[in-house]
Amino acid sequence: HMCPVIARAGDHPDTLTSLGLKAEMLTKDRKQREAQALLVQLVRSWGSSYGAEHHATLSAQGQLSDLLRDMRKDDEADAVGD
Repeated sequence: HMCPVIARAGDHPDTLTSLGLKAEMLTKDRKQREAQALLVQLVRSWGSSYGAEHHATLSAQGQLSDLLRDMRKDDEADAVGD
């Protein structure tokens, strides 16, 4: 389901950018599951609002893919963006 902050604030670029930074902090704090859930929602939100080829969508996909590889979920990482 949708991240509560995104549900309240919508898909404003500043909100999504801030949540991307939060996902980075969660990753650094080794809270991978929380970061993964947030990044999945960010990929969806950026993609639906700004398009699959938007730089922010691609950046979020890259963050998610990197995180999944760190979690040893290579098959899921390969599927990001498909």
